[in-house]
Amino acid sequence: MVSLLGIVCASWAQTVPDSVKIKLETSAGAEIGIDGELSSTNIMSIKVPVGKHKVMVNYGSSFQKEYDIDVKVGGQKAFNFPITGKLNVYTEPSGASVYVDGINRGTTPMTLDLIGRHTVRIIKDSKKWYDEERVVDVEFMSEKNLDILMKKIPPREYVKHTHFYLEGNYQFMDFAGYGVALGGYLNNFNAEFGFTIGGDKKNIYWYDQTWTKKSCITYKTNRMHLKVGYGIKVGNRIQVTPQVGGTLLRLSGDGKRGEQNIIEYADDTYAVQWIGSLRMTCAILPCLQLAITPEYTGTFKEGALFEKLSTANKDIKGWGSGFSIKTGLAFYF
Repeated sequence: MVSLLGIVCASWAQTVPDSVKIKLETSAGAEIGIDGELSSTNIMSIKVPVGKHKVMVNYGSSFQKEYDIDVKVGGQKAFNFPITGKLNVYTEPSGASVYVDGINRGTTPMTLDLIGRHTVRIIKDSKKWYDEERVVDVEFMSEKNLDILMKKIPPREYVKHTHFYLEGNYQFMDFAGYGVALGGYLNNFNAEFGFTIGGDKKNIYWYDQTWTKKSCITYKTNRMHLKVGYGIKVGNRIQVTPQVGGTLLRLSGDGKRGEQNIIEYADDTYAVQWIGSLRMTCAILPCLQLAITPEYTGTFKEGALFEKLSTANKDIKGWGSGFSIKTGLAFYF
């Protein structure tokens, strides 16, 4: 009797398949069902036998579709069948990150399952490319393309067509000294005013009738200049400015004069000179430039006392004339 009962139970177990409780879900507003049994909502929990089944999804009369699922013991228990539209996102260049409503969804090119209104933000190397943002409406069961041509961020403009500068400099070779220059550019047209304190000194000696040195005066020089030019940008950091202008060189005594002077003495004298230069600047920082200015100066008018002093000292005659190089740092804004 016991043996017969075991045979009957084994036979019944082989004819009745195992059952698994599963959950089916689709988009809000749609209906979902399985094997002909339809739910009135978009979510359905049901216990079904192990094996293959057909899931039905309806969205009114506009969308009906069946999906095959395979239910297994220990297998998938939740099945989702969203009804959405598609958004294809393309960018030039590709490889940009796509954020939908603030959530990173991957990189372009890509296809997204979306429905409704969303904010799409495209980001690619924010130091080189501007971020792009679009608001898109994706309709039910539609496919939409979003093509974005990304705009490249231009290189930082270190040198502007209009700016002003204050430069401290040192000049050497035929004329040496320390100076300062104040200038500016207006649509690339340049004007500059500067003042230089000469570093060289020259001595004028007085002698008595026995040719004995009686006294001397040490002369130094100061020079003012006014130049105009036109700036030419070379790349993003360098600017080259040909300049022309004039200078006023003044000699001043640095010491006491002797009691017996065989030439007329004056505290200062002057020479009017012309100047041609090539101002070259390289931006180190957005507000700081390195400046190098080769220049050539010639004298076309001398004061009477300058002529007398240059007769007594040949070095003074050519003082301030010739080729020089000016180097400095300029603060610009």
